Amino acid sequence: MGSATANFIYPESKHKDDWANYVRHIYKKDDENIIISTKENKLYDYNTNNRSITLQKEMDACVYAYFKDSKGHTWIGTRGGGLYVDGIKYSKNDSKYNVPVNDFYDIGEDCYGRIWIATWDGGLLMTKYSPNKPLKFNQYLNRSFKERRIHNLEFGKNGELWIAPNNGLYYIDSHKRNITDKSFICYNTANHMLPNDEIISLEHTTKGVLWIGALGSGAVECKFSPDHKSLKYHAITTSEGLVNNNVNSIIEDNNGDIWAGTEGGISRINGHDFSIKTYQFSNVLQGNVYSEDCAVKLKDGRLLFGTNYGLTAITG
Repeated sequence: MGSATANFIYPESKHKDDWANYVRHIYKKDDENIIISTKENKLYDYNTNNRSITLQKEMDACVYAYFKDSKGHTWIGTRGGGLYVDGIKYSKNDSKYNVPVNDFYDIGEDCYGRIWIATWDGGLLMTKYSPNKPLKFNQYLNRSFKERRIHNLEFGKNGELWIAPNNGLYYIDSHKRNITDKSFICYNTANHMLPNDEIISLEHTTKGVLWIGALGSGAVECKFSPDHKSLKYHAITTSEGLVNNNVNSIIEDNNGDIWAGTEGGISRINGHDFSIKTYQFSNVLQGNVYSEDCAVKLKDGRLLFGTNYGLTAITG
């Protein structure tokens, strides 16, 4: 592995040590433009070419999920402030625009145009956009306290959908049209398929391998049986050289290496021999605390990570 360098982007450059520069979510709109959400409940547009930052809007709550679907509709999920679909607010207390919960963590789309939504305390929701009428939501994985709290979703290139709640890892084939709770396969400590049940972040690599960032168990490589009924895992922790065992964000670079953003720095895991190199890019403590599920790869290969103090752009 070669060396790596980083530069830093601050949504509010004049602010120090507050939520103005705490980046909670980033979303890649296209090859040039990134949406940045901060804990100060603000959304920014960041142009990666000229490096300009423009305030887009202020929200009533922090945005944890931003998504533009294949038809151009914008979905914004907040923590505590409901779900916005093309500007229309859905909340659990609204009789017309009703959704089971007000807390949302991730949003994605399958090949049928169905929208999948990870919630906190409401399980997994699925809906499909319908013009001129309120959306209806199907609800899954809402059977237990741990199951209904979901951190992250990840789609594979063959229609795989992985879900990361506090009860391990779940899988569903999103090509299925008729889905019930029985359609999901669960991997967790109870069935001895994972070392930890609280999964924070997911990354499906170009090699078809799923990496997970786990709370307390480091970065975990998962390889599935052909029928997805079982998996074998390889956990990489501080014992192997990882900087911290709480992995909040995880992403693959153009070299096939895995970057694990943790609560105490970032580690680069060689995709071939699993050797590790660790970086403390920021000279501010909060700048080395990486935010949950907050990483994207740019067209030029740079990696962007949200931290508790600004956005870190990594080249290397």
